[in-house]
Amino acid sequence: MDESPQNSAITVRQGLRIGLFGATWFSLLVVLGRVALGPGAFNRFGIGWLTIIAVYYATLSIGGVAFGALSPYRRNPAGAMVRGIAFMLPAYVVFTTLIGFATGKLPSLKVCLILGLVLGVLGGSMLGLWMWIDETRGRIDRIRN
Repeated sequence: MDESPQNSAITVRQGLRIGLFGATWFSLLVVLGRVALGPGAFNRFGIGWLTIIAVYYATLSIGGVAFGALSPYRRNPAGAMVRGIAFMLPAYVVFTTLIGFATGKLPSLKVCLILGLVLGVLGGSMLGLWMWIDETRGRIDRIRN
């Protein structure tokens, strides 16, 4: 795991680009939903469509930086899962907290954070494992550099 500072900076920038790319696509879906369904499209979540877009850009940028920084650990299944968790966790935690409080369906900040953590770990570990399997076909001896 010889990562030079230059390579580390490159992978962090690549991760940030991935986060911004994901945020852009999710934001486009939100805008399409807003256009197709009208101003009340996201009322059931208790937060506005612009807030959703802002959360996507903020959290997926943070997750993307973490994803890129953890790039050297993608070479084994556990490291890949941690990488996926780092990418997804900020978005899940923020969205569960905002939606939980806005709708009044979650009783406390602690419950919101725990739910976000659980969802982030489950979703992120599945994403990381899926990416590891895609890259290696499920075998450590098939790592592409």
